[in-house]
Amino acid sequence: VSADWAITDRLTFTLGGRYTEEEKDFSGDDGSIGYNPAAGEARPTGHATWEKSAKWSEFTPSGSLRFNINEDLMLWASYAEGFKSGGFFGRQANFQNIDVTFEPESVDNIELGFKSSLLDGRMTLNAAYFQSEYKNKLEKARQRDEDERARLQGELDRISETVEDQVITIGMYSLLCSPSFLVRATLYIL
Repeated sequence: VSADWAITDRLTFTLGGRYTEEEKDFSGDDGSIGYNPAAGEARPTGHATWEKSAKWSEFTPSGSLRFNINEDLMLWASYAEGFKSGGFFGRQANFQNIDVTFEPESVDNIELGFKSSLLDGRMTLNAAYFQSEYKNKLEKARQRDEDERARLQGELDRISETVEDQVITIGMYSLLCSPSFLVRATLYIL
């Protein structure tokens, strides 16, 4: 839910919030017991199984201010909190001495920036500063093979060619100062 409040004809305040509630169930067993189903062996019985259930909930607020200096220049600032529920890590084969539950991830995000339209709308210059502070950040690593890398590069090249057909000059400069701090400026000339 969000709502805008036009404080003046040039200044707008937006306030929002979201309530999230999620329940997850997990079932695992001791996969270290060997058997060969291809040889017709039945799955062994009598080994340990585990059932887990957990529920997470969170309210995440957001707010922003937009100030239109004139019809071609806008300044903005925003703050938002984010939430991703916890879960269960079920890749290990032995659950006897391991708690498979992981905690929720949360993030506090601040953004500041401006958007402008110059040269009678033929040029756009935008800049933004982002800073995100994570708690219990969930990471997923994946190794891409050469075929997937080539496919992704081909897709990026196709997108780049499409954009170059429509825009004379595109410049996007990003400065990554740390994993949670980013400054980005973009210039488009049509």
